[in-house]
Amino acid sequence: MTVLRKSVFVILTLILAWHVFGIAGGFVAVCFPNIFKRYRTYYPNLVTKIPHESVVFRSRSGVPLNAFLFRNPNTSKAILLCHGRSYNKSHEMPYARDFMAHYNVLAIDFRSHGSNRSGTTTIGMKESQDVLGALDWLAEQGMPEVAVMGHSMGAAAAIKALSELEPNGLLQVKALVTEGAFADLHDLLSRQAKRYFVPLTISGPSFKLAECVAGYRIRDNAPERLIGTIRCPVLILQADNDYLCSPDCAERLFAAANKPKILRYFKGRHDTPCDEVSRLAMEFIDAHLWSLPTGK
Repeated sequence: MTVLRKSVFVILTLILAWHVFGIAGGFVAVCFPNIFKRYRTYYPNLVTKIPHESVVFRSRSGVPLNAFLFRNPNTSKAILLCHGRSYNKSHEMPYARDFMAHYNVLAIDFRSHGSNRSGTTTIGMKESQDVLGALDWLAEQGMPEVAVMGHSMGAAAAIKALSELEPNGLLQVKALVTEGAFADLHDLLSRQAKRYFVPLTISGPSFKLAECVAGYRIRDNAPERLIGTIRCPVLILQADNDYLCSPDCAERLFAAANKPKILRYFKGRHDTPCDEVSRLAMEFIDAHLWSLPTGK
């Protein structure tokens, strides 16, 4: 019996330790950006060779945020680029390079990402205030006509921001482009947990702990419930090899969006800059923001 009790004790201890470390790991993965990605400089050759300004603006919630501004002196129209979770503004450099020939471009660092102060992420919920702050800043700089392009978390933040944007005679958002956007964060995280064989006894507490620390409810982060309130035309882009957001995410968003709306598939991976995304986005933005010079 003594040997049996010892064996049971060891097994229970191992199970408990597995759950403790699993919950801690899941909590960190959901609650904080990946530090190995957030500080990395993506496309360093483009960052050093393409002229740009480093600017600081404030989120609508008052958080100071860093951004790259690529000026085009021939127009007052602009494109706002919103990166995905754990990335930063340098990840948007291929799009900034392509778009700046026709528009001003603002590539932002979301809170807790890039050059900004470290902290938690709400994967689009509070980050929507960062998008609104960027739009306010562009309008203040004399660039009131804007198209917004968001990737993954950036798309979720953009959808929520535009759903809350009040009609404004000064600021005009003419188009929204999403790429790799999720339809419902809880569905996405639950699907990932199942993919890696994480039991509910670990994923459930991990999600709850992340919610308490970051200050939001994961179930409230559902872009498909908000996209139908957006007034501007929407282009939804979906990669054929997206390991994170499957095609049903794009289809759910498309079904919920108001017209005019377009759904396009492309050959590529989740939130990985490619020429096809740039081309499709530019064609759509040109159709709604038009790139003829307007002066300043």
